[in-house]
Amino acid sequence: MRIYIKQNNGKKIDIFIPNFLLNTAINIFNATIFFGKPWLHKEFKETIDCIDLRALKKCFKELRKYKGLKLVSVRSQNGEEVEIIV
Repeated sequence: MRIYIKQNNGKKIDIFIPNFLLNTAINIFNATIFFGKPWLHKEFKETIDCIDLRALKKCFKELRKYKGLKLVSVRSQNGEEVEIIV
């Protein structure tokens, strides 16, 4: 997955996240459900508890088939842009 951010002052930020890192992060958060999450902030715990991590993992697995698919393309009025590509 690639995330491209272009700020209105001309700065660009490109973030590349390999699929195995996404799966590893999901597995870590999934494992913390059983062992507790003492190291997470309270607000983040509440957010993670609302997400079905098994379904999210299936979604990322399915998205691998559509390499190059543009998931998000947003441009604001002040010139900022964000794109997320599989």
